[in-house]
Amino acid sequence: MRIGEFAARVGTSPRSLRHYEERGLLSPARDARGYREYDEAALVRARNVRQLLDAGLTVDDVLQYGAAGCLDRPLDADARCAGELDTARRRLESLDERIERLRALRERVARHGEHLTASLPPASDRDHRDHRDPNLYRDPDLDPDPDPDPDLVRGRDLYRDPVPAPVPAAE
Repeated sequence: MRIGEFAARVGTSPRSLRHYEERGLLSPARDARGYREYDEAALVRARNVRQLLDAGLTVDDVLQYGAAGCLDRPLDADARCAGELDTARRRLESLDERIERLRALRERVARHGEHLTASLPPASDRDHRDHRDPNLYRDPDLDPDPDPDPDLVRGRDLYRDPVPAPVPAAE
């Protein structure tokens, strides 16, 4: 089957399938004109790739599944691959490390914000006026324009419907 039909059956885009191929996750055959041809075995492999990526694994993680021979039969089969658990554990460790780095970064930013708050004058001394253009942030449905343009209110578009020339008064 061709890439469009194959993508629909896998539940992904042709672009994603090309990416999987570039990364070595899929190896479709080519016909005489050079078009990709996918068979049922490729369908199982592509669905597995998609399922693992949707589970939060990276392409590199999925490559490890492939190296362990875990992509060529349905992942929900009774017997699982031995390499699956190792890959999932490594991904979890990586995510835990990343979360810890993000927590530390958040704490630093929070301390910086506290330092800024402490260095500001008391709220009563601050100028609370909004110096922005009031119409820039106005919701026209909730806050009608207090001073509407009379030409726009009458429905006249000045770019398309110029103001008519005055008619000379009859003498």
